[in-house]
Amino acid sequence: MSKEADKSLKDEPVLWPLLNYLRPFWLPILFSLILLIFAKIIEASLPAFMGHLSELLFKDSFEITVRKETFYKIAKGALLLALVLLIGFLAESFSTYLRSVYAERGLYRLRKDVYRHILLLPLQVLDKSKLGSLITRTIHDVDQVNQLFSDSFVPILSNLVIFIVIFAAISFLSVYLAFGILFLLPFVFFLTNNFRLNQKKIYDYIRTLVSDLNAFTQEHLAGVTVIKSFGLIERENKEFTILNQNLKNGYLRAINNFSFFIAGIDFMTSSFYILAFVLIAFTSKNGFNASLYFTMSLYAAMVFRPLADLAERYNSLEASFAGGRRVFQILKENREDLHLGIDLKETIETIEFKDVYFAYNEENWVLQGVSFRVKKGEKIAFVGETGAGKSTIFTLLLRFYDYQKGSILINGIELKNISKESIRKHFSVVLQDPVVFSGSLKDNITLFEEKPDSKQLEEAFKSSRLENVFGPIDLNETLTKSKSLSTGETQLFAFARALYNNREILLFDEATAHIDPKTEEDLENAIQKTIEGKTAITIAHRLSTVKQADLIYVMKNGSIIEEGSHDSLIRLKGVYEKLYRLQFS
Repeated sequence: MSKEADKSLKDEPVLWPLLNYLRPFWLPILFSLILLIFAKIIEASLPAFMGHLSELLFKDSFEITVRKETFYKIAKGALLLALVLLIGFLAESFSTYLRSVYAERGLYRLRKDVYRHILLLPLQVLDKSKLGSLITRTIHDVDQVNQLFSDSFVPILSNLVIFIVIFAAISFLSVYLAFGILFLLPFVFFLTNNFRLNQKKIYDYIRTLVSDLNAFTQEHLAGVTVIKSFGLIERENKEFTILNQNLKNGYLRAINNFSFFIAGIDFMTSSFYILAFVLIAFTSKNGFNASLYFTMSLYAAMVFRPLADLAERYNSLEASFAGGRRVFQILKENREDLHLGIDLKETIETIEFKDVYFAYNEENWVLQGVSFRVKKGEKIAFVGETGAGKSTIFTLLLRFYDYQKGSILINGIELKNISKESIRKHFSVVLQDPVVFSGSLKDNITLFEEKPDSKQLEEAFKSSRLENVFGPIDLNETLTKSKSLSTGETQLFAFARALYNNREILLFDEATAHIDPKTEEDLENAIQKTIEGKTAITIAHRLSTVKQADLIYVMKNGSIIEEGSHDSLIRLKGVYEKLYRLQFS
């Protein structure tokens, strides 16, 4: 996504949309929160218990005759305190377990939704997105959200509970000390708010840098052969170093901001020690109350600790929110409605382009007034120089994009009125740059179909000439990276998929560009038998692959400038004849 779009979503709330993924599990999560609050109340009450026990010691400090009785009281109190702490420990442990389990279930739903949403995004959105950025959103950003579910939001809530209980306990023990805390709180809130605002800006900046670095690394490692071939290693390394340096500086800013906050919290804690000593010394009626000061010393170490922990959690919380903003940026993109429109179930008898205009942007027309007609069973071809608009015809037929002017009619029905899912079911596509997936040979041909047709699979394997590459082999064998495939061999998988799917219209986009002439000839002979009676539309630079077409269209600058059979175009002595002569002279 663009940086402008990133900026526009920066301040949008993400907490409630994220918590919606936990809504189905609200009951166990609520129970988890109750257990956590109970455990934290016990934790915050510890200094009060300890203060009560210390009071027994201080009272008995000069009375030797009652030390034994005091010892038993302290021992009973200590055992009771240990039992209470054990209960608190078990409650917090079970709370953590429940929180982690159901948070992971929520994340499972979120990750699945993000991946499915990306698959359903219109091609024009995906074309504008960097692959590395999409990977970051699907995996890394969703993992960052995990910090919100399990390690940030609930612990922050527990810290607030601790602070409230501590403040209530201090108020009960000494109103003066409660006012002392209220005196220090504005300074603490100033530190916290300043830290929060700075950390939010820094982590949004860091998330953008991480996405840029991921995208840069993915794209340039994918093109490492080109980089090595042109001797660009040093230049690319410098660009990576700049991105890496910016990321390092971003994290250093976060560390400096965090360090300043922690130092401020420590200063406030020390100030409370001094304030407690002074207030107890001047407000105690019967001399200095040592047990009260002991209790307040324990509370002094705890009172601002939740706020310090809030700072530590805020690091991950801001990272989670930044990741969440980017995840929901993707989820807010309008996705394709594959089912909107007419469900075209009948065989496609005719495809007709009528004065079609199309542009990827408003400035430059890629297709200009293109008109042609294809009947069922015909074999037609498009040839022309690179950038003439040939592949765009396939893009429009498959409804990856919609045309701006003119009409495309399928059986007389406007293509825009036919659902995307139903129109795509009529086509098998063989692209110039196919993809081989991790999995078995069978999976790569059937595209992970659960119950493939064994006979059809075998025929596709042989007809695509994959048997020449792998020999007689078990199709369930996993295709590993140790089996290095050339681009041409990879292209055979695209043919095998098209033949296996056995759809009524075949689209070949530079399908044999990387295949050697001998394999190409064998492949064409095998395919001609397989696709007999089917409609085939071919895009090619190699004119040898289109000589047998019923009709050839020559394109230039988005328009059809010549059309006819191979022989008629040769006799015309136009652009096609010149291209043919250049290739076969």
